[in-house]
Amino acid sequence: MDKEQILELFRITDEKVAQIETDNAEKIAAIRAQGEEDKRLFEEKIATIRAQGEEDKRQFEEKITTIRAEAEQEKREREIALKRVSQHLGAYTKSVADVAEEYFYRSLVGNTYIGTIHFDQVLKNQKYADREYDIILYNTEYIGLVSVKTNIRPKHISRLVNEDLHALRAFYKTLGAYQKHKLIPIIAGLNYKEEVVEEANQLGVYILTQSKNNQPKLVNDTISPRLL
Repeated sequence: MDKEQILELFRITDEKVAQIETDNAEKIAAIRAQGEEDKRLFEEKIATIRAQGEEDKRQFEEKITTIRAEAEQEKREREIALKRVSQHLGAYTKSVADVAEEYFYRSLVGNTYIGTIHFDQVLKNQKYADREYDIILYNTEYIGLVSVKTNIRPKHISRLVNEDLHALRAFYKTLGAYQKHKLIPIIAGLNYKEEVVEEANQLGVYILTQSKNNQPKLVNDTISPRLL
């Protein structure tokens, strides 16, 4: 191979290398451009996802806020409704209690006997010290303390014997009155159960209830009453 052929070979080689470099540079540029485009598209997707996430979060928070507001409104409405029911129930209960007191007061005024004991005076809603007593019966020897209930329960009998009776005796003692009188516990109610009768019999408490002729009916007239 002569010199000219060698030079020509170098020239061709240089051209090929230059072409390869050019081609590679174009490919690298294309790869870089594609990479930049892919990066841009990826960042756009990330931005879209984030934006959608923020929107979903905002909508979720709005829903939670709405649900909480509705729950609070429902709670307020329930509380108002319960308060009204409680007021109506309280008024109804008081009304029934007032009716029971009036019934037994009037029936005792019309027939002032508890068993064989006759009373000369019938008073209702008497306030002594810090207590109010439904009905109190008086004669020259006995004082009948009548506690009126709509539905008689064992706890009412226990309270009458262990609290009310002693409180009334203590009050009379401070007055220096009725010291020789015997206090008789009497529970009066529109309704009662058999367990109440057993409790009253054990504690020596008379039970009065309503009757068809509007006269007080003594349920347990055979007991020996507790006298204080």
